[in-house]
Amino acid sequence: MKVGGMSQDMGKGRGQMGKDAGVELPEVLRDVAAAPGRGPVRAVPIWERQAGGTRRMAGVGLQVADVWDRIELAARKAHARRGGDAVFVAPFTPGQVATARHYAAVTEAYAAGLVRGQSLDSTGGGDPAQAIDAWCDTAAVWRRYRDRIGPGFVAGLRRVRPSVRGEAGLVRELVLVDAVAIEGLTLTQVLARHGWADNGRYRDALRVALVGALDRMQGYGARGAAR
Repeated sequence: MKVGGMSQDMGKGRGQMGKDAGVELPEVLRDVAAAPGRGPVRAVPIWERQAGGTRRMAGVGLQVADVWDRIELAARKAHARRGGDAVFVAPFTPGQVATARHYAAVTEAYAAGLVRGQSLDSTGGGDPAQAIDAWCDTAAVWRRYRDRIGPGFVAGLRRVRPSVRGEAGLVRELVLVDAVAIEGLTLTQVLARHGWADNGRYRDALRVALVGALDRMQGYGARGAAR
């Protein structure tokens, strides 16, 4: 496997994030050479479209590690500190992470059509009607995602007695998804933003709510739970 023209052995865990973690990392985070000022990166496949609608893997590129990579890395480090023979289970499944990343991309594309300050027909060529249709399709996907998240609050935080939570505010699941998937905040940072103490119980409440929201975004489970 090659990254930037250099052969990469992706199985030894010596990469930039690997040196920080001191634990076994998933393949996409392994053995990527460090570069000052760039920050952690992960290897991603580069796909090339073929005739007939098929595709083939044409190489591997580098992508700056996002919040989902950082959350998994922190979970792996915590798992390693606990020791024992338990198998590591990632906080979020690949499907949930892929859905969150797609939602972020759709949100960016949707917002660009609203605030770019130029008409949709000034795209430098092509059919203006097709550009408008494409943006409408993007808007429909964005609204469907948000409808599936629903207006509910994070149930695990809502159940905390007011005498215990004090001035901490309740967190809507839609706000949680946007904070992590779009703003790139960790669960600890979301807690801090809403005035909650950083402890495992509250972080797990956010994680459980986020898992449920991402599953609903994929079409699984009841819509708008924990209202």
